Amino acid sequence: MANLSIRRLEDETLARLKARAKREALSLEETVRRILRAAVVDEAPLGTAIRRIVGKDGIDLKLPKREVYSPIDFASGDYGPDQR
Repeated sequence: MANLSIRRLEDETLARLKARAKREALSLEETVRRILRAAVVDEAPLGTAIRRIVGKDGIDLKLPKREVYSPIDFASGDYGPDQR
C-alpha cells in the first residue's frame, strides 16, 4: 500500500476532518481514506452514467431491418452436404 503526505493543509480543514472522524468514531486516517475512496469511485449504476451522457430522452438509433429466416427442419434430411 502507498503512503500519502499532504502539505499546506489548512488548519480549518484539518479541524473539520478530525471532527468528522470523531463523529463517525473512526481514526483520522480511516476517515481520509474513505473520503478519497469515495471521491475517485463512481458509485452510480451504469444506467445513471449513461443517462448523464445521453440525457434522459436517450438517443434514437436507426437499425437495419431484420431478416427473418425459416427454421431448419432437421427431420427432412435436405440440409448440409450430401453424406451418401
